[in-house]
Amino acid sequence: MVAAGYGHGVRSPRPASRARLAAGLVATVALALTPAHSSAQSPAVAVPAPTAVSALDQGAQPAQRLSAVRPALKANAPAKVAKGTRFTIKGKVARGSGRRKVTVSERVGGRQRTLASAKTNRKGRFSIQVKAGSKTGQRSLRVLATKGGRTLASTTVRVRVTAESSPPSAATSVTANWSAATTPLGTPLQVTGAVVDAEESTRTVVLEQRYEDGWGTVGEATTALDGSFALVAPSDWLYSTQMRVVAPATAASAEGASAATVVTTTPTWSPAGSPADWIGLAGSGDRFRWNPCQVVTYRTNFTLAPAEARVSLDQALAQVTRATGVRFQHVGETTAVFDGAAGHRSYEAGTNLFIGWAPPSHTLSPLNGSTIGYGGIMTSKWAKDARGTLWRATTGGLVLNSEYAGWTTSMQVEMLMHELGHAVGLGHANGEPQIMYPIINGARLAWGAGDLTGFRGLGRQTGCTKVAARPVGARVPEGPMVAAP
Repeated sequence: MVAAGYGHGVRSPRPASRARLAAGLVATVALALTPAHSSAQSPAVAVPAPTAVSALDQGAQPAQRLSAVRPALKANAPAKVAKGTRFTIKGKVARGSGRRKVTVSERVGGRQRTLASAKTNRKGRFSIQVKAGSKTGQRSLRVLATKGGRTLASTTVRVRVTAESSPPSAATSVTANWSAATTPLGTPLQVTGAVVDAEESTRTVVLEQRYEDGWGTVGEATTALDGSFALVAPSDWLYSTQMRVVAPATAASAEGASAATVVTTTPTWSPAGSPADWIGLAGSGDRFRWNPCQVVTYRTNFTLAPAEARVSLDQALAQVTRATGVRFQHVGETTAVFDGAAGHRSYEAGTNLFIGWAPPSHTLSPLNGSTIGYGGIMTSKWAKDARGTLWRATTGGLVLNSEYAGWTTSMQVEMLMHELGHAVGLGHANGEPQIMYPIINGARLAWGAGDLTGFRGLGRQTGCTKVAARPVGARVPEGPMVAAP
C-alpha cells in the first residue's frame, strides 16, 4: 500500500530552498515500508500485488489537447437604432480560453465610461445589450475583451441614434423537450423543440446552463424554416443544474426562452463512502480553487517516467474533468520538476501545472525512500465567487518518485488522481472508499462520494472566480505543514 501525507500553505515570491516551501499548498504520498524502514508516523504495511490494468475506471479517454487561436475580436451592432430603445452588440473573442469578459464603453468628458459588460461562452461568443440613450447622432463605442484583468483585444463599433421610433418587436415563444432529465455520464442528452415567431426565416437558438453565478451558453444551433431545432446537452462531467433554450432577439422579434429544466448527469459507478468525507486542501477554513471558466494549462516532464506514464496521466486528467468540469490543456514539455516552491526560473511563464517524475535528488519536494508523491498549489490570488472570497490558484503541480519500483499502470492512475486532487484543491479524506484517502493501493480508480462532493464546490457548477483586491489585514494562511499520516 501507499500512505499519503497532508500539507497546506500559500504563495512565496522567491523560494530557493526547502525552507521556502511555504509557497504552496502541498500534500505528499508516501510508501509505507516494512517495519525496518518505516518512520514513527507511518505504519508499516505490505505492498499488495499490482491491480490489473483492466481495473481502470469506466473507459477513461485521453485528456483533450487544445490548439491555440489567433488574437482577434469581432463585434457587430446595428447601423441605426431609435433613441430610447436598446440594441444588441454581438461578436466573438478568438483569443484566450474559457469565459472572457467583454466590456462596452464610450468616451465621455475625456474618459471611457462603461455602458455594459458580459461574459462570453466557452467558444468566445458574446451578446451585450446597450441603451441607445435619449440623444440623436453618431456614437462610437469601444468593445474590450479581457481575461483575469489582462487586455486581450479591442475594437470599435459605430451606431447612429435617430429620432425614428422602432416598431414593436414581435413575441417569441420557445418550447424545449428533453430526452431525459437524468443521464449517465457520457451518454448524449437530446434537446428538441420549436421557436414560434412572426418571422419566416431561421433563428439562432442557444442552450444555456445555470451555474451558481448565472447562466452560461453550452450549445448553439439554427432552426429550420418551420422553427424546429435539435441540440445536444453536455454530459461529459457530473452536474445537476437548470438548463433552458433561448432564442436571442432579432430586429423583428423579441427574445424568447423555454422553461428551465433541472438536468442531472450521474456517475456510471456507485460512489462509495460518505458524501461528507472530504476536506479542502488548506484545512483551516480557507478556500482554494482554480477558475473553472478558464482552461488550466499544464506541462509534463516524462524524462524519467515509467512505462505508460502518458496514458496514465491522460486517464487521471480525464477523471478530474468528469468530476469538476474543469478543462486541461497540454502546452508542451518541460525540464522543470514541481517542488511546491514558486519563483523558479525553470517554471515556464503562462503554465498553471507542472507534472512529472523525478528522483529525490532532483527536487526540493520531500521525496525519499518512503515518499513517492508530492502535489498541491504553489501560488494563488485573492478572489471571489458566488459563495464569497477565496484564494484563486494560479500555479501548482505534482511530482512522483521515479525511483519507486512498483509503478504499475493502475498504481500510476490512482496516484495521479490523488495528487491531482490535491493540485485542484482537496485535502485528505478519512475513509478508505475515497481516492483522497491517504493510503493508496492501486485498486481504487473511481471517485468516492466524498471526493465528488468536494469537487462539486471546486468545479464548474459553483461558477467562475474573479480576482479581487485583498482587504487590508486579511489573514494569509501559513504553511505548508507536511505530516505523515
